[in-house]
Amino acid sequence: MWMVMALHGAALAAGPDAGPEQRHEILNQGEVGIGLTAPAHTTWDADFRPDGEKVERRMTRSSTVYALDPSVGLLNGLEIGARLPVVQNIAGRAGDPDTTRFGLGDISFHAGGEVRFEQVDIGGRLKVKAPSGQSTPEGDNPALPLGSGQPDMDITAHLTQWSGGVHLLGTVGYQIRFEGEKVQDGQSVDFKPGGVLHLEGGLKSWASGRYAAGIAVLYHVAEADQVEQAGDMEAVGEGSALASAVVSFTVRAADFLDLSIATRTENVAGTLSLVDTGVPLWGRNSPSAKMVPIQIRADFRI
Repeated sequence: MWMVMALHGAALAAGPDAGPEQRHEILNQGEVGIGLTAPAHTTWDADFRPDGEKVERRMTRSSTVYALDPSVGLLNGLEIGARLPVVQNIAGRAGDPDTTRFGLGDISFHAGGEVRFEQVDIGGRLKVKAPSGQSTPEGDNPALPLGSGQPDMDITAHLTQWSGGVHLLGTVGYQIRFEGEKVQDGQSVDFKPGGVLHLEGGLKSWASGRYAAGIAVLYHVAEADQVEQAGDMEAVGEGSALASAVVSFTVRAADFLDLSIATRTENVAGTLSLVDTGVPLWGRNSPSAKMVPIQIRADFRI
């Protein structure tokens, strides 16, 4: 926060700073965007199974996600894209193959559009996730699965504003996690994960048109899961919530390339009772980090 204020104050003291060229959230016609993230690392002490049931034995778990985000602009303000995550999950001691899972996570595809006004854009994205990550048990391996095992759909709206060297971003979205099946007491029963409401608000303050410090506030809240019991769907466990802040530093290394490093604070909304094994980058619906998570990202736009 102080870094943001200091950079913004320095820019004002030196006179008006137009900042870098404005970049819309949605690509223009013919533009190609490629995002690379490596790694996004979060470590936590887990005392909940992926289905939200509490266990007595505590075990340190870590998750590292490498992601490729390609997208292409079909028209000005209309794009399609995908997310291809590679996930490494470890339970207990690192280096033990019996407590490690590594492979492709849940792939997602999106379509996005926006309406553009002077300095303000309003738009949204529709994202569909395919359960491509391995979610079936691997013997007695206690590591979390690589995927959720179920599809979901996410609808997100965003508003952005550029004013000189300051870029503001706000989003609100809802993730629908579709009904499926799970094994309970040796029998297959209907299972419906709770939906997830997620909010984000933040800003970046640019100096000299090349360097930016940013801060954002994240909030995610999930409804309780439901399972079939005696022919009826009943809630199991409780819902979950996660609130945290993200601090970032970005360098516009070239007209087509932004390099950034960011870290997320620990969860400040209380203890969670649900682990979403879709492994999103900033730990949506996963317990708070016990080690500082670091995300290093390169964004190309050609």
